[in-house]
Amino acid sequence: VEDVHRATGSPPLGKILKGWSDEKYSSAEQKQKLGYNLLVELLAYQFASPVLWIRTQDLLFKHFGVERLIEIGPSPTLCGMAQRTLKFKYETYDDALTYRRSTLCYAKDSKEIYYVVDPTPITEAPAPPPSAQSAPAPQQSAPVAQPAP
Repeated sequence: VEDVHRATGSPPLGKILKGWSDEKYSSAEQKQKLGYNLLVELLAYQFASPVLWIRTQDLLFKHFGVERLIEIGPSPTLCGMAQRTLKFKYETYDDALTYRRSTLCYAKDSKEIYYVVDPTPITEAPAPPPSAQSAPAPQQSAPVAQPAP
C-alpha cells in the first residue's frame, strides 16, 4: 500500500495508511476491500497518466527496437494507439532504414501471430488436347530427277 501511495499520491490510500493497523486488515473481507481500493487507485492513476503509455512506446520502439507488437486482449485498443504513434513519430525514420514494424492483436490477428498460412493448391495447366492444328504438317518430299525414257 505504501509503494502504491508513494507512486500515485492517492488521497484515499493516504487515508488508509493513516488509519492502518494490522488487526484492521486481518480478515479476508478487509483484505478484499483493500485490494479493491488498490486496484481502483492504480487504474485511476494509469488513466490520468497517458504520458506513461507514450514513454512506454518510446522504450519499446526506440530503445528495444520492437518489430512486432502483439496485444493480448479482446480488442486492439493498444495496437491502435501504437499504430498512430508509429505513423506520426517513427514512420520517416523507419522508411529511411527500410524498417518494417507490425502491431497485432491476438483477438483478430492470430493467423499472423502464429504464422499460419492458408495453403493455396498449386494447379498445373492442363495439357492441350491433340488437335489438327498442333499435329506436325506432312512433309512433301522434294522431287527426284528420273532418267529420261
